[in-house]
Amino acid sequence: MKRLTLIILTAILMSSCASTYYRTSTSFYSLSRGMTKQQFIQWSQPGWTDKNGKPVQGGRPEHTKMFKHGNDVWEVWVFKVYDCTSYPSLGCVFDHYEHVKFKNDKVEEWGTGDLPITIRQNPNQFQYDININR
Repeated sequence: MKRLTLIILTAILMSSCASTYYRTSTSFYSLSRGMTKQQFIQWSQPGWTDKNGKPVQGGRPEHTKMFKHGNDVWEVWVFKVYDCTSYPSLGCVFDHYEHVKFKNDKVEEWGTGDLPITIRQNPNQFQYDININR
């Protein structure tokens, strides 16, 4: 019983220490087609903040999809973009979605909005953690 209590307490403490990172800027319009995933991850790091608006390193997409189309492998990363300055009393407030599409591990397309329903319902869903500070 003591061991179970200790495990539960440890799990609670570890989950309460986890920080939420907010994507507050994207500048995806300035992306370069052909950029590798690792280059994109490094390029995108300055857009993350904590709940107080302090810049942080890390974060991950809200959701991701991977699927094959012919001989090509596509990955789509969808980010929630937050506004952390317009409503100081509320903190960070969801503003809109933006996405980046990788074709064979290189940036191919990007834009605003979530994914079309056909991609969202693709069974090949996976999560990809882009936190490079491991």
